[in-house]
Order: sequence, then C-alpha cells, then structure tokens
Amino acid sequence: MSAGLLPAPRAVAAGEAIAAIVEETGFERVHVVGHSLGGYLALAHAATRPGATAGIVVLNTPDANATTTGARSAFQA
Repeated sequence: MSAGLLPAPRAVAAGEAIAAIVEETGFERVHVVGHSLGGYLALAHAATRPGATAGIVVLNTPDANATTTGARSAFQA
C-alpha cells in the first residue's frame, strides 16, 4: 500500500484498538463493517492489519476529501 494511502495517526490508533479486540476474541481473520465514521475505522483496520482482515463493508462513509474540516480533524495528527 502506498504511504499516501495510510490512515492518519488517530485512525491508526483506532485500527489498533479494533485489532486488540479481534485478538482477544481468538479469531485470526474477521470481516469488519463500518457505518459513517466507523467506515474510516474499518478502513484503518484493514490498512494496518491486512492479514487479520478477511473483508470490509463500508456504509454511508463520505469521501474523506469531501467531509468538513471538523470531521477530517478527528483523524489528523
């Protein structure tokens, strides 16, 4: 994956939190579903843990370039 496509540090932290939950369940690979802001978290998990991601579903998650500055700032360093 290109470095330009990696999620911002806060999104990476969220992806790592999802990974910790997945590891605690004992599953090796999971399907991650995210709605709205959760879609960014699902993408962050997939980007940071591709081997643990069997698939992703993203619903009603706006294009990061089209969202407001306030929404984007949640994922900026």
